[in-house]
Amino acid sequence: MAKKLCVLVVIFGLALLPWAAQAETGVTDKEIAIGFWAPMTGFASYFGPSLKNGLQMVFDEVNAAGGVHGRKLVVTHEDDACNATKAVAAAKKLLVRDKVFMLFGGPCAHSVTAVSNLVEKEKVPFLMVSSAEEVVKTHHRYSFIVGMTTWTQSRLMVDFAVNELKAKKIGVVYQTGTYGQGGGDGFLARLKKYNLEPVATVVHKIGDTDYNSQILKLQEGKPDAVLVFSYTKEGAMIVRQAWEMGLRTKFVLSTTANIPGVVDLATKDAVADRYYAINLNSDLIDGPGLKAFNEQYAKKFPKDFARPDFPNERDSLSLLCGKLIVKALTQAGKDLTREKFIAAMESTKDFESGIFPPITITPEDHDAMKSTYWVYFNDKGERIFVNKLYKWNEPFSGSAKPGQTPEDVLNKELESYKKK
Repeated sequence: MAKKLCVLVVIFGLALLPWAAQAETGVTDKEIAIGFWAPMTGFASYFGPSLKNGLQMVFDEVNAAGGVHGRKLVVTHEDDACNATKAVAAAKKLLVRDKVFMLFGGPCAHSVTAVSNLVEKEKVPFLMVSSAEEVVKTHHRYSFIVGMTTWTQSRLMVDFAVNELKAKKIGVVYQTGTYGQGGGDGFLARLKKYNLEPVATVVHKIGDTDYNSQILKLQEGKPDAVLVFSYTKEGAMIVRQAWEMGLRTKFVLSTTANIPGVVDLATKDAVADRYYAINLNSDLIDGPGLKAFNEQYAKKFPKDFARPDFPNERDSLSLLCGKLIVKALTQAGKDLTREKFIAAMESTKDFESGIFPPITITPEDHDAMKSTYWVYFNDKGERIFVNKLYKWNEPFSGSAKPGQTPEDVLNKELESYKKK
């Protein structure tokens, strides 16, 4: 009897020890395992290094200082090649084989949407750099998006054209697929706020090189401004061919159009004094406000720094995500769980990164970015930062609350416009 009692006491004592408790997946006394995926190969392979580099800048610095609560942040990398099937396979591999605590990835809309549906079932935190509004139009508790959604971008683009450029006749251009369709739908919805209909609406396919028919239709409408939701190359070619065909108007474009090299794609004459694009950073990516970031990047990644258009906005967005992850891990405490991490993320209020406007995340809204600056090309073809912050100030957003559908989100927006 005494022997049995002794054994029970020992077992009970072991159960009370911290290291004997059930540990959260991906968390040990010394490490936190984080899974990373992005397109490292394929047509969108230029995205991958940016997402990898920005995150590494933060994690290397934190690890050198001892980690978070004494734990080093260890990243395992996978490649999705901007393919939704491969993204899900990469995520499953990271979760099952590598048993990571959380996922980080992006930016391709179809990929992040597919992985968001997976992590919702697995109850695994997922932070992404993307503009995929599908992630927030249906509430995903375990997914957080950094990088202004197509929903918010498209509506702020309409506001800019109407309020800043004083446009009354607006043309609309967008590409097929998830990214472009979201932008196009957003243009049409937001124009209703101003009781406007587009004078022309044209669609193109990803990879198109001849936009003659689309530009002819735009010319018939004689727009004061044209809103374009397309990838970088396609958007630049539209602006260039419009100039060559004699369409003299202003173009308002999304974040993908905001790279210094666009002047080479579109030509200086085509962009001069008529090309405007969203700029999420608090300055130009190569401006004085991001000098420290650029110096750190050049020192850490000299080969990438020497490449055209590196670093870019995605590098800085990934760095912002790294800072958010560290902030949430620190706030969650040493007794880390996925649920505590989610709660910490949802308590983010006016988070300052130094390179972006403050961001806020709530339990009902995991879309972090709702304010932006702008850039334009002056009459000399020089890229100029517009030092004025444009905020989303409506009592609604593109994020669905738990139980709401995408249709509920749209109806709330349109009802708001009717009341005005």
